[in-house]
Amino acid sequence: MTRRRAIALIFGVLFVVFVIAAAATLFVVRDRLIAAVDDDLKNSVETTATFLETTGITPEEAADLDIEFSERAIVVLDGRTPTFVVTAGTSTDPLPLPDVSASAIVARVGEPFHADAVEGDLQYRVISTELPDGSYLAVAQPLDAMQSALRALAQALFFALLLVFATLGVIFWLLLRASMRPYNAMVETAGAIADGHLERRVPTEVGDPLLDELAESLNSMLDRIETSFEEKELAEERLRQFVADASHELRTPLTSISGYSELYLSGAATEADEVQTQMTRINGEAARLGRMVDDLLALARLDERRTASRGPVDLAVIVAEAAADHRAAHPDAALVDRVGDTGVAVVDGDRDALRQIVINVLANTVHHTPAGTPVEVSVGADDGSAWVRVSDEGPGMDAETAAHVFDRFYRADKGRARARGNSGLGLSIVSAIVADHGGTIDVESAPGQGTTFTIRFTRLR
Repeated sequence: MTRRRAIALIFGVLFVVFVIAAAATLFVVRDRLIAAVDDDLKNSVETTATFLETTGITPEEAADLDIEFSERAIVVLDGRTPTFVVTAGTSTDPLPLPDVSASAIVARVGEPFHADAVEGDLQYRVISTELPDGSYLAVAQPLDAMQSALRALAQALFFALLLVFATLGVIFWLLLRASMRPYNAMVETAGAIADGHLERRVPTEVGDPLLDELAESLNSMLDRIETSFEEKELAEERLRQFVADASHELRTPLTSISGYSELYLSGAATEADEVQTQMTRINGEAARLGRMVDDLLALARLDERRTASRGPVDLAVIVAEAAADHRAAHPDAALVDRVGDTGVAVVDGDRDALRQIVINVLANTVHHTPAGTPVEVSVGADDGSAWVRVSDEGPGMDAETAAHVFDRFYRADKGRARARGNSGLGLSIVSAIVADHGGTIDVESAPGQGTTFTIRFTRLR
């Protein structure tokens, strides 16, 4: 409901209430005034009847009396024709006579009744009584004074209505304006947010619990919206950086392949050893390019949250298998595995993806530690979680490097990692798989003190 409609509704209700109250007031006042007139008429007719009886004055003689002013008209009925003994008003300007019939005087003895004047809109209140001689006496009271009083009261009520409505209008406008201030603030804030000012918030603690609760809910929603926009902008920035890094990383092996191919096609390499070297380099760069494409596809699948079949997976078993594969691929690796008993560290997950985690972390030790560096992989369970820990005694990392170790295409030593065929995506894949399984991965490292990766999942048993 708009402000104008609210004010119109309030004023409409007040108008109806005031009109009903004013009408009731007029009716009550009129009834009381008529009751007072009736009491006066009863007293007057009794007094007049007593006067006529005690004095013995006939109606004709009473009519000849010199009465300069009379509040009431007096009528005597002796037979069938009423005789006006006294007229109301002054002798020089008498009021119109009441139009009373003989039948009304006789039929309504002692019962006050209304009678119109013979001319004009003047009204009378009439009461009659029977005299001892069988005639009837009627006294008529003009109601012009009462009607004037009622008109004055109606005018007073009308002006009071105007005054009350003017006062209430100002009061209601001020109150409504004050009550609408929080809503106006919400509208203003919504407009500012629509213009891009996501930092704006709705004022709270306005004094109304419902409005305070609404403002807090809106602010919570705005916080989430702002966070979502920030995350979206960050995701877009990461996507742009990812595309730029991917383009750069893909261009490097392609450039090598193109360069060696052109060198071979130009006939610059004539010796068998030189041709063998060029073909070996082309094959190596092609293999690295293939691994990089595979890693990118793996990350794309993880980003899309493609749900693979999951079930109970024993971490001890997959770590043992990954360790065996690592030794086969790197015979000179000084790897020690401490998997413990099977059936202890069992989690719900995708077996191949969890095995990929261990393979990638172990491969990371090859890329970033000198040959023969001792590496230990262990499995355990505690407090409802199962964990895999990979520790090496390599050169370690500083805090800045450790903070970015899971970023895509991040390399602490770019040249050395590329020389060993590292795509810069291995640990990013690990982090994505762990997150997809609802787990956590932490890294502890310091220069000269080696590096430890700890991966935790919710334990089934």
